[in-house]
Amino acid sequence: MPPRDGFPPAPSRHPGLRGLFTMLIRPFILAALAVLLAIGCTTPAAKPSSPAGKTPAATKPARTNIFDLNPLSGPRPPASPRLNFEQQEQRAEAMARYSAGLSHQMQGDVANAVAQYYFSALADPANEPLVALVASQLIQGKAYDKALELLDKAVKLPAASGMLHTLRGVAHAQAGRTNTAIVAYFQAIERLPAQLQAYQNLAQLFAQQNRRIEALLVLDQAASAAPAEADYLLDLAEIYASLARSQSNDLAQIRPRIVRTLDRAAPLAAPTPQQLQRLSDGYQFAGETKKAAEQFAKLLPLVAKDSPVHELLRQRLTDLYLRADDRERAAEMLRAMVKDNPTDARAHFILGLVAHESKQLDEAARHLETAIRLDPKFEAAYHELAGVRLTQKQGPQALELLAKAKEKFPRSFLIEYYSAVACNGMKDYPGALKHFTAAELLARTGETNRLNEGFYFQLGAVHERNKDFKQAENYFRQALKLAPDFADALNYLGYMWAERGENLIEAREMIEKAVKLEPDNGAFLDSLGWVLHQLGKPREALPWLQKSIAKTKEADATLYDHLGDVLAALKRFKEAREAWQKSLAVEPSPEIQKKLDAAPRP
Repeated sequence: MPPRDGFPPAPSRHPGLRGLFTMLIRPFILAALAVLLAIGCTTPAAKPSSPAGKTPAATKPARTNIFDLNPLSGPRPPASPRLNFEQQEQRAEAMARYSAGLSHQMQGDVANAVAQYYFSALADPANEPLVALVASQLIQGKAYDKALELLDKAVKLPAASGMLHTLRGVAHAQAGRTNTAIVAYFQAIERLPAQLQAYQNLAQLFAQQNRRIEALLVLDQAASAAPAEADYLLDLAEIYASLARSQSNDLAQIRPRIVRTLDRAAPLAAPTPQQLQRLSDGYQFAGETKKAAEQFAKLLPLVAKDSPVHELLRQRLTDLYLRADDRERAAEMLRAMVKDNPTDARAHFILGLVAHESKQLDEAARHLETAIRLDPKFEAAYHELAGVRLTQKQGPQALELLAKAKEKFPRSFLIEYYSAVACNGMKDYPGALKHFTAAELLARTGETNRLNEGFYFQLGAVHERNKDFKQAENYFRQALKLAPDFADALNYLGYMWAERGENLIEAREMIEKAVKLEPDNGAFLDSLGWVLHQLGKPREALPWLQKSIAKTKEADATLYDHLGDVLAALKRFKEAREAWQKSLAVEPSPEIQKKLDAAPRP
């Protein structure tokens, strides 16, 4: 990468020279650096600048004193042997042209200043900073041929650095000469292997030509040549990320490279907010959320606790912990936030979410109730608390809460949906259908993403419990249309038909597909055994029912009932009676008792 803070000013005997540099010349130098960062590529990787004054050693040009020809301070003695007459004339012309350029610039005549600097650089192409400055200005002005005339002359010198070859690549690329630009970037890399900008521009040229493998190989070469310097590695990780964004198909290949690069940078990084932030962002982009949180956590001690920024950092870190599924640290952070600010409704809300996911229902309810008390307009807290009440099987309490939410907020999908689930849990199927229908209508007018396979599955299940089997079938089919491998819907619809003795061939196909998707699901195994029994194949059904009971942790009355029926069909009445007795022990049933009484005794 080019220096981040411009070329360092030369030592000078003139007392006002440094101020003159800052006021007049530094904007041009920054423009030159901007060319290396921006002109050479279509979509450069965005990144924060390094701390002021820090210039990566690997990218410093061989000569950095743009004031060598400044007549105010006089030329420095050349390091090379004494100049001959022709060289002295060229040096004198360069000094004169530079002085004229400086005069034009002081008068605000930028165009003529650049022209004079151009002739000065042509007269002394060994002055790399001036050559780079002028070439960059010409490239920005789309005067590519003039820029290349100057650069071609400068790169022929033995001491020419890779930076000039990189600028040649930029000029050729901007002029549409892609192949020549690629050659120039390779020459830049050969001259200065640790100059990251040449790798970046070359990789982006390859990417623009859809030469994705070559683009990756170039960046891999940059990684191999990387110095033990955090900024270089962080820059490289961000370039990898930029390539990943433009080549989304290669994301799986690029993410591990980003992680490896960041892993190298992490022990080298200074404990500064900038580098820690870049590390965290890079890891998060690469999907390493735990590492992102680890780096971001180091930011907290660097910010005063009474600063508003500290609170924002804690919120971001909490989010990272939650994304990393580290509920313990997320909860710890949230409890600290609540301790410092007990009236923080948002912190209580997220604590409620964490507790709910951890199945700590009482604690979840307590935090969510607190969030509502602190902020009665916190609509999401009502929804989540209703979900907790439903998990606690407290349907009436959930309905009461949702009724309050209806009074405070506009009608919404979630309020109707949770009301439907509450009614369903209370076996109020007509009420559940009323709310499900309202939820569906609301979703169609603004939240169509809510109408997924899960929604239609639940709607089908409620219709089945309400004995409306045709509507149940319609909604189950709708769920399967959205998700053909939805195992629960396959099993439910197949079992519903098997119970009624309908569509048994299709029912068997659906249940077999569900069992293939979840071969250890006891309920699915029972369904398969039962549909085989209904097809008149009790011998084939028996092993599936036995396997179902073996795979089910808690005793289930229905499974033993089905087993008894199959055994009875096989004339194994003693075993059938034992199975029905186990079913009755789990759950009394007059129908099963009748079968037991009617079965032949040994």
